[in-house]
Amino acid sequence: QITEKIQLISDSPHTGNTVYVQTHFILDKAARMICEFFGLRSWFATTITLVIMPIHTIWVDADACPGVIKDILYRASERLGMPLILVANQPLQTPPSRNIRSVQVSAGFDVADNYIVQHAQAGDLVITADIPLADEIISKGGLALNPRGELYTKENIRQRLNMRDFMDTLRGSGINTGGPPPLNQADRQQFANHLDRLLQQNKKE
Repeated sequence: QITEKIQLISDSPHTGNTVYVQTHFILDKAARMICEFFGLRSWFATTITLVIMPIHTIWVDADACPGVIKDILYRASERLGMPLILVANQPLQTPPSRNIRSVQVSAGFDVADNYIVQHAQAGDLVITADIPLADEIISKGGLALNPRGELYTKENIRQRLNMRDFMDTLRGSGINTGGPPPLNQADRQQFANHLDRLLQQNKKE
């Protein structure tokens, strides 16, 4: 790993956020672009750590991954020759490709998640809406992207975990919190755009 740190200056007192960015260069005017890319509130002082770690494999938490998101991933894998591995508790049909394969694990709570954690390497990209899984992948030095296009980071994963636990507490007390809204066209586009940015940057490494 090669890291380089810069400091973004503003009149805000907030500091100490670290973002992992897959690139090997930085320009003076890149600061705002990086903040926007990672969903940070722009223009507070923050430390950005640039880590040169190319994506080798895309992993998919496939049981809950929408079909339209899988289709986007299939096309990206074929276009770039990127290994794509889908892990699920049930059999999956995938396009015939030397880049794409599926792994069926035994039924059980978190079995697919545990398989991904055990086999994913630092720098790999994992597609999941499971926040604890995303947290473990980030801890291993990987990237985690939600099917709605949100990139989980060290900065936002703790907040997501706290919200998840809070909602579980509400449901446990009998409150109907509802579920997430259906995936819409804007979500699909956001996912495709974010995936493309990650993979295009990966090509520059």
